[in-house]
Amino acid sequence: MEVPSVKSNTIQNLIKKPFMEVILMLAVFGGIFLKLIYFQFITHINGRPVLGSSNLSMLVSSIAAIFLIFSLVFLLSGKRTFGVLIIVDVVLTILFVADILYIRYYTTAITVPVLLALKFLDSVEGSVVSLFSKKDIFLFLDFPFLIALLFVFKQRIHLKANFAKRLIIFAVVLVLSVPAMFISFNKSDLKNGVFDNNQVIKNMGILYFHANDIFHFVKDDLLQSKTMTAEEKKQMEDFYKNKQVLGDKFKGVAKGKNLLIVQVESLQGFAMNKTINGKEVTPNLNKLAKENFYFDNYFYQVKGGNTSDAEFLTNTSLYPINEGAVFLRYPTNVYNTLPKALKERGYTTSSFHAYNPSFWNRSIMYQSLGIQNFISYEDFNLDEFAGWGGYALSDESFFRQSLEKIDTTKPFCSMLITLSSHHPYDYFGEKTNLDVKPYEKTVLGNYLGAINYVDSCIGKLIEDLKKRNLYDNTVVVIYGDHYALPKTQASDLYKLENVEPNNFNWLRLQKVPLIIHIPGVEGGQTISTASAQVDLLPTIANLMDIDFPYAMGQDMFNKKDGFALLRDYSVVTDKYLYDASESKVYNIKDGSPLNIDEYKNEIEKIMHLGKLSDLMIRKNAFKAVKK
Repeated sequence: MEVPSVKSNTIQNLIKKPFMEVILMLAVFGGIFLKLIYFQFITHINGRPVLGSSNLSMLVSSIAAIFLIFSLVFLLSGKRTFGVLIIVDVVLTILFVADILYIRYYTTAITVPVLLALKFLDSVEGSVVSLFSKKDIFLFLDFPFLIALLFVFKQRIHLKANFAKRLIIFAVVLVLSVPAMFISFNKSDLKNGVFDNNQVIKNMGILYFHANDIFHFVKDDLLQSKTMTAEEKKQMEDFYKNKQVLGDKFKGVAKGKNLLIVQVESLQGFAMNKTINGKEVTPNLNKLAKENFYFDNYFYQVKGGNTSDAEFLTNTSLYPINEGAVFLRYPTNVYNTLPKALKERGYTTSSFHAYNPSFWNRSIMYQSLGIQNFISYEDFNLDEFAGWGGYALSDESFFRQSLEKIDTTKPFCSMLITLSSHHPYDYFGEKTNLDVKPYEKTVLGNYLGAINYVDSCIGKLIEDLKKRNLYDNTVVVIYGDHYALPKTQASDLYKLENVEPNNFNWLRLQKVPLIIHIPGVEGGQTISTASAQVDLLPTIANLMDIDFPYAMGQDMFNKKDGFALLRDYSVVTDKYLYDASESKVYNIKDGSPLNIDEYKNEIEKIMHLGKLSDLMIRKNAFKAVKK
């Protein structure tokens, strides 16, 4: 009975106490670090080699995060540090397992909002066994080793450092670790904006991702009341109750028809009807515009969510939030949407995007939007590439394969989100022969070539629809999602448009084309009433005879006083333009300055729409509202 004790004491006598403590700490540290590396690579978020330059920021950030955790435990637990660290190891292991299983199902890690919205965990819960891999046993291999160490060093390890010494050690680790994380962040792809949760994990590690997610959840959700006050509810109710009643032109003319929405990456209005060196940049789109309904004074309204914001606007007729992206910050809210309305009428709702389903958190957000089927790059044959660094499925192949995947046996609502014309508009090779001199080898020149290629793909899409006998039974909506060139790259654009480089002309250029084909209705009309992306849903709803009371936009076939609220709170109307950055008003026709006092009340009323939409999204206003 005394043998184990003797052996244990003998080993402990051979190893001095400080070394015992180091061995125990390194064992836990090594176990957590190896599990973290396993997570990053088994999920295919990071690629080999492990020590490659592309993984450097993740490795540095992850090591710094583990050191921070260890130093915090050491500061707070004192004598019981080793025991607490084992508990931390167990908790992190459970977290890693949960993230791995969730990623295998939804392609992105668990976030606090998703965790609290249990409906997104139900489907995973029933598939845990099938999602678990034999390799995942690796995550638990350190447990027997740590238990063995506890048995060998079964006497409690008492760390003698007092609180002051522990505080100094914690401060030193903090001073070293936090700057290391900042350096890693600045050297990563995230410094220009976060577009994808998986990109955060890839660049900074899973521990940073969860810490960042918790920080924003506390900041945006816990520290701000999510319950609407009586005054806020009244604002919302008054707006919808007092919405202007428009006419009924084209009401129900497309009832029961299919709906195909094509959201074109970076398609901007200035490319339409543009001729360069004797050739049209967009001949197919120009033809479609002449044959159908073309809205040439249609503004984009995206904010921090770019492409995803355009999807949000189209599907909800709400403005995107002023900070960040709705798809990332409020993916589990309740929304009244076009897909939900069509689903209730027997339609199959789908979205097609030949990219990672975790990008912009689509795999989660689409469920809140009521999109039944999400066809991502995993479902396409990646047989041809064009644009976006040479890694994007060509729009030609994307359109062709998408039409093959649509179930046409019953009414459908399908949204096609293109990729080829993504900034910086290169890697087109011989796919376009547009002569773009004198803008050759500039961003604008690359863009014109990219849009020329995409235009040819759209032409083939229309031909394919006709061959499949779908064109005459389908409402086809084609529009651009956001700007083509950032303001910092606009010098050539001003030259192309032959306008002065100023805020007035910049804001006037922030248009995207919108073309609507309505089966059985004679088109050939250009509508120039000022409108924007928030107006698209009520326009489609009117055509399809759908009552949609919670749209913030207006039906563009029936609105008379046109206006567009941009997300920097600038306002464009049929008469004037308000530049929010300078608080100035200009005549929309010639740019001459106007007296802001004469328009102030109207501008504030329009600006209120964006603030009200922000409020309703932050407070999840539709959760308690029945349609």
